[in-house]
Amino acid sequence: MEDLTSIASRFQRDGFVLVENFLSPDELTTLQHELTRYIDQVVPHLSSRHVFYEAGDNGPIKHLTSLDLHDDFFKQMLSRPATLQVVEACLGTPAEPFASEVFYKHAHVGTETPYHQDNAYLHFDPADGVVVWIALDDVTLDNGAMHYRKGAYELGDLDHFETNLPLFSKQLSAELDPAQNPEVPALVKQGGAAIHHIQTPHRAGPNRTDHDRRAFVGNYQGSRARVDEQRKAAHDAYTARIYNEG
Repeated sequence: MEDLTSIASRFQRDGFVLVENFLSPDELTTLQHELTRYIDQVVPHLSSRHVFYEAGDNGPIKHLTSLDLHDDFFKQMLSRPATLQVVEACLGTPAEPFASEVFYKHAHVGTETPYHQDNAYLHFDPADGVVVWIALDDVTLDNGAMHYRKGAYELGDLDHFETNLPLFSKQLSAELDPAQNPEVPALVKQGGAAIHHIQTPHRAGPNRTDHDRRAFVGNYQGSRARVDEQRKAAHDAYTARIYNEG
């Protein structure tokens, strides 16, 4: 992995940075094996708030949330010291982990993810946070690569509309100028990472290939960030309605 100064400089310029060899080969192999174990042994006992499927309540998994709450390995993975060093270099402040996730794009059935900012779900003020997206498989344009809007994190919190979907319940309303904020695909090899600011607009395409595209995600909160309780309460009430209707 390259030096922290270079990583932080690109992050602060663009609102995201791609880092090859973020995990060692041994770390990557262990993470892949532990995810398989988690799906086999832990997922069958999870509530619907912690596992989402592409359709209905079974079949291909789309998203796993809060793995660190259910499993010691993923709790340790979220607090990996080398990851925290990178996060704190990017933010320029101390930081702490607060949630882990896994995103799946299953072969042929993995659907697209709409444009959004993560702070539309986190409600931090100031928006002092970073997401570390670690590729467990090589990422291509055809298998669901994430796409970032370069520099758009400096626009602050943008308007979103409610989709009434359980997972991606908000979607960016604004149309961004491609000349000012060009779209950049996050093409990284397995073991690499795409690291983005929580105000960086991003999306992901569908998976049209014969192979799955998986990612382990860690979410990190800078020391300055505080939750806007009013925004959070409104969002919680909205998502509660979605689940009740479901």
